[in-house]
Amino acid sequence: MKKRGFEMQFHWIFILIAGAVILAFFFSVVAKQKSLSEQKLSITLSENIEAVFSGAIESKGTAQLLAMPKGGLSFSCSEACDCNFWIDDKATSFSDKILFAPSLIEGQDAVAWSNEWKMPFRITNFLYITNPNIKYYLVYEAGKNDRLFDRINKSFPPGLNVAVLRDPNEVEDVPYEGYPETKFIFLDVVNPEINLMGMDSDFKREEVSAINIQPNANSITFYEKTPKEIEFTSKSSPFAGEPWIFAAIFAADKQMYDCGLRAAFLKLSHVAQVIYGRAKMIQANITQIKPECTYLLDSFDVLIESSKSFVNQLDFSSISGIAQAADDIERENKNIILLSCPEIY
Repeated sequence: MKKRGFEMQFHWIFILIAGAVILAFFFSVVAKQKSLSEQKLSITLSENIEAVFSGAIESKGTAQLLAMPKGGLSFSCSEACDCNFWIDDKATSFSDKILFAPSLIEGQDAVAWSNEWKMPFRITNFLYITNPNIKYYLVYEAGKNDRLFDRINKSFPPGLNVAVLRDPNEVEDVPYEGYPETKFIFLDVVNPEINLMGMDSDFKREEVSAINIQPNANSITFYEKTPKEIEFTSKSSPFAGEPWIFAAIFAADKQMYDCGLRAAFLKLSHVAQVIYGRAKMIQANITQIKPECTYLLDSFDVLIESSKSFVNQLDFSSISGIAQAADDIERENKNIILLSCPEIY
């Protein structure tokens, strides 16, 4: 009896073990199928979103709504400017698109807005992405920067949460309203750090950032809040024209803005070389027919070489030289047109 009882116990133990192995196998198959299904869905969503971005970036000056995937969209740029958007664990490169967006967009539909950058000819379109879950505060000194404020305020796409503070000291009176992220946009304000340090303590554990736009100094300063503190660190980047104001407003951080700068000025150098070559070819073919069509193209050398240098160093001082070369090319193009000669661009 003892031997038979032992055999029965062994038999049931074997059945339990075998059953557990079979169940584990089936659970493993189900988990793998679920994972594969989620990966396929992420890939499909990423491809669809990328196609939407490609379409949106070509629609210059227009804003449109983009439906968000369930888990939202994340955006980031590494120090090596490897820029991606993420759906779950699926990363998709920005590729040749120059895109500026917060680190995370979720919940409500996103707003995508395309804006053209010229220098002086068209270089590329920028794509800005955000949504109403982010609260923006435009902060300026009334009577000092009214024109800059009007240009920016009128250009904001509809559907965003934008409030206006006409005195930088009002930052200290702003209550926390429950938004996942709050961003202050200072328009050439002196020492905005003082205003930020006086913020409501309710912001201590929240996502807060700020920028200070200083066009006359060719500078935009980015302020990043220390986690769980009302303290900010700041670093500056070059300012290269009005489209870059919105690049700084919508970029997740200085890193994304700087990567956009590098990509844009690299495109500038390439486009300038193409237009320069075309202008030289036109001049060589037309001088015998119309000797008055003399093209002054020296500014192209400055524009091309300065742009290449800027890509490597992000040198503030080179911005004024690049802008001057662009102005000279624009002026020369107008003169050529007045002489009824083929235009440079």
